[in-house]
Amino acid sequence: MRRKIVHFLSLILILFFSSCSTKEEALQLVWKIESANGQGYLETFYVINNTNKPVENNWTIYFSQLPHYFEVSHQEELSIEQISGSYYKINPLKKDDLIGKQDSLKIVLSVPYGPNSCSFYPESPFIVYHDKNGSDSLVVDLPLIIDDTHNQICPSNSIIYDFNQKLNSNIALNSSDLIPSLKKVDVKQGVCKTKNSFNILSDSHFINESNLLKQSLIEKKHKVSSTGDGHTTIKLLYNTDEAYVNEEHYFLIISDSLITIKGQTAHAIFNGIQSLLTMLEHSPDLLYMSISDYPDLLHRGLMIDVARNFVSKENLLKLINTISSYKLNVLHLHLADDEGWRLKIPGLEELTEIASKRGYTTDESTCLYPAYGSGWDVHNTQNAGNGFYSRNDFIEILQYAKQRHVRVIPEIDMPGHSRAAIKAMNVRYNKFIDTDRVKAEEYLLTDFEDRSVYKSAQDYNDNVLNAALPSTYRFMEKVINEVISIYQDADAPLDVFHIGGDEVPRGAWTDSPIAQDFMQKNGMASTKELSDYFYKKLNTFLLAKGLIMAGWQEIALTPEHKVNPLFKNNKLQVNCWYTTPQMEDNLALELARAGHNIILSNVTNLYLDLSYNDNYNEPGHRWGGTVNQFTSFDFLPYEGLDKNQAAVKENIKGIQGQLWAETIRNFEMTEYLLFPKLLGLVERAWNASPSWETDDNLYCSAVSKFNKIINTKYLPYLISKQVNVRIDQPGIKMIDDKIYMNSNIEQSEIRYTTDGSTPDQNSLLWTEPISINNFKQVKSKVFYLNKSSRTSVFEIK
Repeated sequence: MRRKIVHFLSLILILFFSSCSTKEEALQLVWKIESANGQGYLETFYVINNTNKPVENNWTIYFSQLPHYFEVSHQEELSIEQISGSYYKINPLKKDDLIGKQDSLKIVLSVPYGPNSCSFYPESPFIVYHDKNGSDSLVVDLPLIIDDTHNQICPSNSIIYDFNQKLNSNIALNSSDLIPSLKKVDVKQGVCKTKNSFNILSDSHFINESNLLKQSLIEKKHKVSSTGDGHTTIKLLYNTDEAYVNEEHYFLIISDSLITIKGQTAHAIFNGIQSLLTMLEHSPDLLYMSISDYPDLLHRGLMIDVARNFVSKENLLKLINTISSYKLNVLHLHLADDEGWRLKIPGLEELTEIASKRGYTTDESTCLYPAYGSGWDVHNTQNAGNGFYSRNDFIEILQYAKQRHVRVIPEIDMPGHSRAAIKAMNVRYNKFIDTDRVKAEEYLLTDFEDRSVYKSAQDYNDNVLNAALPSTYRFMEKVINEVISIYQDADAPLDVFHIGGDEVPRGAWTDSPIAQDFMQKNGMASTKELSDYFYKKLNTFLLAKGLIMAGWQEIALTPEHKVNPLFKNNKLQVNCWYTTPQMEDNLALELARAGHNIILSNVTNLYLDLSYNDNYNEPGHRWGGTVNQFTSFDFLPYEGLDKNQAAVKENIKGIQGQLWAETIRNFEMTEYLLFPKLLGLVERAWNASPSWETDDNLYCSAVSKFNKIINTKYLPYLISKQVNVRIDQPGIKMIDDKIYMNSNIEQSEIRYTTDGSTPDQNSLLWTEPISINNFKQVKSKVFYLNKSSRTSVFEIK
């Protein structure tokens, strides 16, 4: 039975769409949360006819929504179907019926857990109209209204307030207070007044670094003389006389009109230059000082997921420049996953012709299905679902990174998370099967008779390479060889190849005739043995190429989460994402004891795609908790180790932040989730054993200083460069029947309202506790340097 749209929703839509008359404008999708509580909620999809004419039910609506479990609670008018992963469709149940003018159809879904984030809203709906023969006649975007008025109070308001209260804003800063903080600084009497005018003198070892220094100074509006008549001279000196802790150790000496940077490697000199440039960002006048500085960890990394949603070459270069200025030295590029393949491989053109695009398709013969808000239009280059790096693009990326002492680690995820490659190679198979069976099957990745039943973490049932097919290994060897060739042409370092290896779903290969036949012939009793065969064969190939096999922790573990004896005599590089001592068995330390190179990548501190906090309107995942700049600052890489475990400590090579892209839709969101969150990782990667580790008072002082450096030095600079930084929301707490508010940014303003409206720069300025006076809700925001925070909402009970 059709239903009239009720109450305010009806009025809004009738007024807004009263003039709609074309087919493209006829229908509207509304998604509404109803009856929400901590145990679950109802979500309703309404399909609304906004016209004054009946509309035929000759359509299908498609949309993306992060996978979630639901049961259909009410299904009289519409059906809903999960096509694949995060891709769904809605159909009218009565195809021969009409939607009356201003009428609607609905379907109600029951979800067994509470709504936790705006990132789980449906996205990018489009509608496909069908002709009388059932063929597609029109594909257009479909307007979407989100009607989510359930209680969205941020439970952490008082936690934020209490944390902010502990911060000491009276800490004095000087020019040497940087992130990452310097190991040893000896400040002396006197000030070097550079007058923004420099000469650069460099040993021949450091021509690249000298050129980058000159370029950076000019970009920052300093003068660099080519004739030696600058006011202050910067010397870059090759020096082997000092006692260097490691290859990145540098010395920086600032005196009257002379700044000297000494080191025994170009990387060390580059690090010293970054410290100098950061000091000059805040003042041309520098205290006389001597600095001795080096990193504790030689792998200081950031993983960017460009597979799920693409990052353009230009934005990636911008990001490399930024992270290198913070002395991060590894960029891990997640190039392939279920939802996209982002690197062109000669001879396997289908990988980018098909799998670098997402859009409307019924069979994935021209592109992949939409996912993560990518919509229907494969030609939309502004859509993060579409895009890839050509060979020349990637060479440029590698060379740009090498100049800035950033190693780029390529990751091609396998055998799970391989749906994009599988679908692309299916297209290749179909292209050649009628003319050349050998060519068609040359790189085939799937057994067409496979009836295995499984669900991956992202809800796919067709994303695992078949490890029994010889063509699977031809494919992987072809891809790896082409990647090696790109690095060689770029003259870029490549010593590690990351094969992912994570989240291979249970059930894969169990009902594949090819896999079962292979296992029987090779005496394998379980698919676990087939998995071991896959990893061992791949590792042997990589070792022959002079490469260390890297992967997520699953590659080095048994299904029981024990160290896999398969690699007892082979050193792997393992990204451990399940790593804190509070977690079962502390797998990172166990793997380090087994001799593997460990990159700490744990969820609870270093998954940067997790929301900053539990504010409902904060984008990001929540499954692993929340992560902000203080969470990453708090990370202790050597926690759980004692002095007798030096060999284990030696195998902890570094830490790395992960930015997965399921909830990211554009580069502005990438920047938002990185800044300032990334700065905690930057600090801890350089200084892995902070002095405050066992002293709460020292911690309070250190985190206060860290916070002040961010807010007075780094945020202003990033904002001046139009980086989309996040401003922390205010804390709110009721004390003795009065409302108190605070911000962790001393120079900011807090504006608030009590009438339910969203605060703006003209709202009331908070200056003192508020007496409760006939209002039930307070909303507040922080304003700083023409940017504002999310809204904090406080209910008065």
